Parts: sequence; C-alpha cells; structure tokens
Amino acid sequence: MSRHISRVSARSADITGCGDAAAYADRVSSMDVRHADLSGSFRAIVAYNASTVTANETVANNLTGFWAIDSREGSVVNCRDIKIDGANSVFNIEDGGTIIAVGAVLENIAKAVYSKAPNELTSEGVIYN
Repeated sequence: MSRHISRVSARSADITGCGDAAAYADRVSSMDVRHADLSGSFRAIVAYNASTVTANETVANNLTGFWAIDSREGSVVNCRDIKIDGANSVFNIEDGGTIIAVGAVLENIAKAVYSKAPNELTSEGVIYN
C-alpha cells in the first residue's frame, strides 16, 4: 500500500494472496510493481486520487474481485504486457482514470474485459489497448 504522497518499490515481488488489493496506491502516491506476482488476491491493482502504478509484465492470476485493475480520480495504471489468467472482469476506469493495457494477455475472464470501450476518451477516462 502506498498512501498520502508516498512511494513503494516492489519490483519482482511476490505479493500473492492479499485480501483486498495486491497493489494499492491512493492520494497522489506512486507504486512500482513491475514483474511482480499479484495472484490470488481480491483485486490486483487499485489506483485512486491522482496516483500512479507501474505494473509492466506483471502476473495476476485467480483474482476473485469484480474488477482486477481499477483506476479512478485521475490516476494512471501502466500494466503493459500484464498476464491475467482467471478473473471476473479486468479493466475499470472512473472519474478520469487511465489504464495502459497494450499487449495484455488475458485468459479465462468470466465477465467484462473493459468498463468502457478501449482507445476512446470519455469523462470516465481512457483505457489504451
């Protein structure tokens, strides 16, 4: 967890089996979880209130929450080349969130992949794919 203008570097870390979110950044915070394993959690990545998460080439399997990756209130999640096997829904943006999901490898997704159409700027934000 990274909150209140803080930074966390957890590159290549084993962050598995978390109850709510494996990587959580809030209130203008920054988190680096590139190449990390975020599997077995409720949600993989959450970024709120102008925060940033870098999660390139991260693995996040067997997620049980509704959205695996959630970006809101002007936050940015860069999860280029992420690999997800087993999730309900994947990419969610709200209130100006941004998700970079180019090259994502997704398997066994039960419901929705995107909360909004990719590559279309809306008031909710944008999901690049």
